[in-house]
Amino acid sequence: MNQYKTYLDPDGVHYMEKVREIPLTEPLDTPKKVAEFFQREFRMDSLAEEYVYILGVNQASRGLGVFELTHGTARQSQISARDIFVKLCLSGATSFLLVHNHPGGSTFPSRGDMETTRLLANAGQLMDIPLIDHLILAHGGEYLSMREAGLLEVPGKEEAA
Repeated sequence: MNQYKTYLDPDGVHYMEKVREIPLTEPLDTPKKVAEFFQREFRMDSLAEEYVYILGVNQASRGLGVFELTHGTARQSQISARDIFVKLCLSGATSFLLVHNHPGGSTFPSRGDMETTRLLANAGQLMDIPLIDHLILAHGGEYLSMREAGLLEVPGKEEAA
């Protein structure tokens, strides 16, 4: 799997470039595997500010691409559904996960986390690229899967990550 950044060419057309290759030996098909991957590859349990990533996956839960969406303050980040779906379409993803950290150490979702999850779940249904989970990572390897916690309904994805 690769980490990508997106750019605009001189005509304003989006394209992506590989930042680095990330070796993966198995599908990221459980929230625990996704959390461990992001802790290992991005050290999200030790970041001082909030970072937000998307992970585009295929039907077999194989990672196609990971993108840093934004990083903000110690308390919040701003994201755009439009920017997310541009990246997902460029990578060929059939579904995606949203992953971010809480530098304060709590995995409890904020009101903003809940609103963002609802917005992206609805947009994903419209775009036919469903949001299959939203993970919040904290210190010491702790994480919350919104799907596992019953905070995200994912039609047809009960067994997926």
